[in-house]
Amino acid sequence: TSMGSLWFLGEVHNTTTTPIEQVQVLVILQAEDYTELGRSSAFTVLDFIDSQCRSPFAVLFQHPPEQFDRYQVVALAGVTTTHPGKRYEDVIVLDYTGQPQGDTLAIGGTIKNDGTLDAEAITIVATGYDNNNHVVAVRAVDCPLSQLRPGETAPFRMNLLSSGDPIVSYTVQVQAYRVE
Repeated sequence: TSMGSLWFLGEVHNTTTTPIEQVQVLVILQAEDYTELGRSSAFTVLDFIDSQCRSPFAVLFQHPPEQFDRYQVVALAGVTTTHPGKRYEDVIVLDYTGQPQGDTLAIGGTIKNDGTLDAEAITIVATGYDNNNHVVAVRAVDCPLSQLRPGETAPFRMNLLSSGDPIVSYTVQVQAYRVE
């Protein structure tokens, strides 16, 4: 970054048959001889990752080494979800489109509460990919409404800025919790 820090972007793919949560990844930066030069960790952007689904992560190195030759990504933690808790799966992305604006992809769309309960703590997550299907952008924005009632829709807008190569494809996901 312009401040001298380093963002490391990636994705966790849940290849199991059950949802997982509390997924934390560790990124280790290494010299050519595998000497560790730095490490940092973060949780995935989505709190829950459904079976056969993905969630991006963004790991920040506040003071990265001047140079590194390789990296290693390790899944530190992840818990099989046996009870949904307050998680509410009935908020869906109804539609979305992206318009390139220089180095930025302006994304707009609509989410909908397709269920029977009120939803809150709604977050929309976009992940941008380059030609090699590598994650080059991650953005999460909160829904402009504090609650979304059954059948209601809400618009969203966000800008997705690539940290490397141009964004050639992208996904949009949403997560929400039920109001108790």
